[in-house]
Amino acid sequence: MFAQLRFDAEAFSGHVPLFPLPGVVLLPGNVLPLHVFEPRYRALVEDALAGERLIAPALLKPGYEADYEGAPAIEEHVCLGRVILDQRLPDGRWNVVLLGLRRARVVDEDRSGPFRRARVELIDEEVAEADEDSPETAAVAAEFAAYLEDLPAGLVRDIERLASAVSLLRAEVPANVPFGLAIDLASEALLLGTDERQQLLGEGSPAARLQLLRARLDERAAPRRGPPRSKWPPRFSVN
Repeated sequence: MFAQLRFDAEAFSGHVPLFPLPGVVLLPGNVLPLHVFEPRYRALVEDALAGERLIAPALLKPGYEADYEGAPAIEEHVCLGRVILDQRLPDGRWNVVLLGLRRARVVDEDRSGPFRRARVELIDEEVAEADEDSPETAAVAAEFAAYLEDLPAGLVRDIERLASAVSLLRAEVPANVPFGLAIDLASEALLLGTDERQQLLGEGSPAARLQLLRARLDERAAPRRGPPRSKWPPRFSVN
């Protein structure tokens, strides 16, 4: 999968179709299955497949219900998702799977077509200098792995995916898996709220992202009942 995460920023057009969704946030390195049935979003999928195969899920702001058929407000930070699987159904609906590639910020929108298209600005990872406080050091990676292993089961959404993230961290984060990406992979395995996931998406600094994630988890780290849930592949989200 990591080979599929390669993204040529120089070749990117800077424009991407927007797929506004309630309660859904895609983080880099993770996948999002979508069942697409609305005519405008069928057109969006067809446009993406004919072009760069990119779609940006965008979190709808509260109160979107009043203008759902129009252009309700969205959060400014999105994730560029590449269509890695697509299936057109006989009646014109689509099943697609997106792989999160890069953080981006919506600069402006074109609403003249059947679906919304955005001009976006890529958010580069703000990597710290290699010193004792750098989130890229093996010591920090190992400490974070131990922290994840000690989390109460009630904070884990997918124990198998969390174990995979821990394995990457224990391997001192291989060169093709930057520390920031390891944080995003671990985040997907944890029970986080939509707002918390959106905060992580909007944070370009791996160090700040790690601090934010741990602060949120520490707030709810009291032991909880029940085993962690492990469901893979996830159920399709509907538009």
